[in-house]
Amino acid sequence: MPRTTVVHLRHLARVLAFGSVIASMLVGVTACDKRKATASLVREGEAAKPRPEPQLNLDTRPTILFQIFGDARDPRMIPIAAVEKDRLHEIVLDYAGWLRFDSLYFRKGDAYPLYRDGKPLGSVRVRKGMWEDPYGPVYSLKGCGTLTPLAVVRVDLESATEFNVDLFATNRDNERPHPTSAVSDAQARRVALQMAYESGSVVGLDHRAIDSLHLNVQVVETGTGRWPTIVAQLIDNRLDTLGPALTRASNLLLIGDADSAGTYRATYVHRVNAPLKTTTFRRYVDHLDILGVDGVDEIMLEGWKYADNTFLTVLRFEKGQWEEIFRTRENWCLERKQD
Repeated sequence: MPRTTVVHLRHLARVLAFGSVIASMLVGVTACDKRKATASLVREGEAAKPRPEPQLNLDTRPTILFQIFGDARDPRMIPIAAVEKDRLHEIVLDYAGWLRFDSLYFRKGDAYPLYRDGKPLGSVRVRKGMWEDPYGPVYSLKGCGTLTPLAVVRVDLESATEFNVDLFATNRDNERPHPTSAVSDAQARRVALQMAYESGSVVGLDHRAIDSLHLNVQVVETGTGRWPTIVAQLIDNRLDTLGPALTRASNLLLIGDADSAGTYRATYVHRVNAPLKTTTFRRYVDHLDILGVDGVDEIMLEGWKYADNTFLTVLRFEKGQWEEIFRTRENWCLERKQD
């Protein structure tokens, strides 16, 4: 039996039992008392209803973080979050609000600066908004009436050699240069392996198991200090070839930052060594000063489970650690399911 049906039946049983109690209590009371009791129950029922979430105030033209993805020759752009009061917020709008959002941000010809690695990388220009075409929206999902809008866009890159894009844009200047001391590839790799050896042992990965994983190391200038941030990604090579036949999977995503003397330590750890179906993967995507409040970039990660939907998480550097401050929905359908 579907979970929703079970919940409804349980609710009905509670209502019937509650009704019988009320009936016995009302025996012998006056009609006036009955009206008072009924009014009280109505007020209680109204109070129990979920309050509608406050909607994004589009009149202020808030800063929006966009993601651009897909074929570089025909990419799409989707709104990720709104920036308000130095925080990232989920964009909450009703259908009419999304139509207005589309007209404000996804008008044909609208252009926004693109970023990669915290630096400008050309621009993105809207070719068609979500509901601009009178013959129908850019896309549809069966059984869903309210969708996250997508815009058909053109990407103007300084280097047009890419086949697929995974970029970010905002409607506000977000360039923040972060000059840092140089770190060699060899040093970055040593730091990455040391973090992996220390963190992997917690989930049963010894040095030999870690050495068998595919290691990707990136040095990024996030602005956390004098030295750059080091991102290490380790994943099982067999995942591409074995797929669902792989019974267990390992994934480590580690971020390290240095003190003033250049000594690195892990400031974010995601480690998994578990059955494939329950493994939660993380992948580093990019960094950008989205909030613009402390001079330090935020880091964007992609998360997913095998053969499941993906989502983005945003990390902020707080008190010497990278902490998740925002996570996107996994489904582009905006209609929230009711229990």
